Amino acid sequence: MIPICEEIEVLTNPVQLKEDEYLDESGLICCSKCHTPRQKRIEAAGKRIEPRCMCACQTADYEKRERERKHREFLDMVAKKLATESVSLYVGYSYTQCIGGAKGTAKLACETNADSIIIPAIATLYKRIVNPAYAIRRICLCCNSVVEDRGVYQLNMFDDISTQLRSRAIQETMLGIKAKYGKNSILKGVNYDPAATGRERNLQIGGHKSNG
Repeated sequence: MIPICEEIEVLTNPVQLKEDEYLDESGLICCSKCHTPRQKRIEAAGKRIEPRCMCACQTADYEKRERERKHREFLDMVAKKLATESVSLYVGYSYTQCIGGAKGTAKLACETNADSIIIPAIATLYKRIVNPAYAIRRICLCCNSVVEDRGVYQLNMFDDISTQLRSRAIQETMLGIKAKYGKNSILKGVNYDPAATGRERNLQIGGHKSNG
C-alpha cells in the first residue's frame, strides 16, 4: 500500500498534456473537445494538489459503456433463466470530492429480467441519487433477490404485461440468433457508439484477443 504522503506527492508532480488537452487561464488541464476541466485544484495535508478528473465527454462515454454493459448483463439473465425483484446502485465519486458515494435501491413491479423494465428503473434511480456536478470514479450495480425465472408473473391493474412479454420475446430471439451465428450477428444501436466496447469484447476469449 502506498503511504498517503507518497500518494499526495505523486499527485503534485507535473502531468504531461495529451493531444486533446490544453491549459486554461488558471493553469488547469481542459479537454479540447468539450472544453470542460480534466483536472481539479484542492488542498490536502497542507499541500495543494491537482489530480485529474473526467471531463464532460469522458463522463458521457463512461455512461454509454455502462449502458451497453447493462444490456449485455440482462440478456445473460434471460439466458440463465434468472429474474430479479429490485436493483441497487452505488455511485462512488472521485476522491477529490471528499464526500461519500450515492446509493439507492429501485423496487420493480414484479420479478423480471426484461431490460425494457429494469434499465428505465435504473436510469430513474441514477437521476434521483446522483449529483451531476461531482466527478464519478466507479459505478456498482446489483440485482437483488435473484430467483429462477419460471415465466409466472404476479400482476396488478397497473402492469403492462404486453410490454414485458414483447421484451422477453425479443431477448430470446436475440439469444437464439447469437447462439447460431455468433455474438456479433445481432447488435443494438448502443453497440455502435464510438465509446462502446461490446463488439470488441465479443471477439475476445477470456478477456484476451482471439487469433481468429
